Amino acid sequence: MSLKPEKKAKVTEKKTSFCVVYDGPDHKKHEMNIMTLGRALTSLGTVLYEANHLINGDRNSIKIEVNADFKEGSFGVEVILTQLLANSTDILQILGFSGSIGAGVGTVVGALKELKGKEITAIQDPDEEDGDVTIIAEGTEITADKDVSKLVTNKTFRAAMEGLISAPLKNAGTTSFAIKRTIDEQPLVEIKKAEENAFSGLIIDVKERSKSREMKIKFIAADIKKTTGWKVEFDGKVRMVHMEDELFRERLLNMEEPHIFGKFFIVKMKIKETSRLNKTKSSFTIARVQHETN
Repeated sequence: MSLKPEKKAKVTEKKTSFCVVYDGPDHKKHEMNIMTLGRALTSLGTVLYEANHLINGDRNSIKIEVNADFKEGSFGVEVILTQLLANSTDILQILGFSGSIGAGVGTVVGALKELKGKEITAIQDPDEEDGDVTIIAEGTEITADKDVSKLVTNKTFRAAMEGLISAPLKNAGTTSFAIKRTIDEQPLVEIKKAEENAFSGLIIDVKERSKSREMKIKFIAADIKKTTGWKVEFDGKVRMVHMEDELFRERLLNMEEPHIFGKFFIVKMKIKETSRLNKTKSSFTIARVQHETN
């Protein structure tokens, strides 16, 4: 499925207001549990600040104000967002909170609805700077703008979306969440209780693989009192490693092997590879220093 966005709007100190509304039996008298409300407002702030940081590269170039906005039969607050950075991308449009688009195709809300909270297994990112990204999640594939993908695959942002939308909808007395236009109360985003799982925290498929190799290394730096702080050279690269060989460390502490720098040693190296979203990180641990070599 293709989630292609409209052309991104550029703004200069643009001020936009919208209402965040929770509906259901618990809110008929304009009431909301203070702990739930506190987390929701904090999450809303994180959603907006993190989106601005990831999209415009400046977390603090926005100002957020909140006014009480009690609506008949629900609990809502009016939010006034001012983007202060000239020529910045309109983050409300990317999120789907904009009056010009709403939560349709090409927005974060639209993408999350399509992904339905599934575990993300891969990201196919084209070489082109403005090319669309394919997000693969447990058999579902969507094509989204890079800015949308940045937010959908960001752990901090997704946790904030959970606090804003999913967590309140888990309450028995809350049946829906909405973003509405202030001017006429028309819904831009409307999410029912049955959809809350789509806005839960980010789940990323993580694969781990461990292996051992006998290899030739050269010590560059060592903190013999600790297992960390060791730096070695092998395969033409300098890397940080853990030192698991306690007997070797004891020999160094007792000055039984005083000169290790610049020399080559054969070691048994444990390598752990962790892969997530097409990125692999490796960590290295020296299990045993076997002997010195030329």
